[in-house]
Amino acid sequence: MPLDFKTPNLCGANESLNNILSAQDDMKKTLKSSIAGGLDASALATAVGANLDTLKANITGLLPELPTIPDINLQSELTSLLALPVGSAQYLSKLASLRTQFGDALSLQGFDFDSLIPDLVSGEIDVCSGIPNLSLPSGAGNPILKVQNLPVPDIKPAEELIAEAKEMSFDMADVSEEVLENLRATFPTTIA
Repeated sequence: MPLDFKTPNLCGANESLNNILSAQDDMKKTLKSSIAGGLDASALATAVGANLDTLKANITGLLPELPTIPDINLQSELTSLLALPVGSAQYLSKLASLRTQFGDALSLQGFDFDSLIPDLVSGEIDVCSGIPNLSLPSGAGNPILKVQNLPVPDIKPAEELIAEAKEMSFDMADVSEEVLENLRATFPTTIA
């Protein structure tokens, strides 16, 4: 049974969905009448354009607004931390913030936040390969472990050598009658 989106005040009706279905129905009617009227492609596109705009507006009205605050990534933040002078007010503030945001999540991954920082500062551990790729999404309470980012090469790739195709020739005079009979028996429709 098709959805009834034209009956007003119908129980269980959703106004947003009704608007989409109504715009879709209007577009179908416009298409049918335009095709029946013999419009060419450009006139058909113009006739349906307004319906598509309405349909797009109704659909995008249902989508939630995307957050504008980016995720906080542990690897990125640790790289920023290492760029600061050790012991400075900014360094200590960022260190405390990272401990609060990622300390428990790092413990779950088998790392101790406080012993990790001196190893990072000394260069014993690489941020990108030695630290889990934890990310704190906007508005979330707990960091999420993501797949490690793959490095993108910054050198030009080597050129591949193209193999040369060798020319092959086949002379039927060199084939014995016995070989031809075997081929005919094996592939009767191919070799006649």
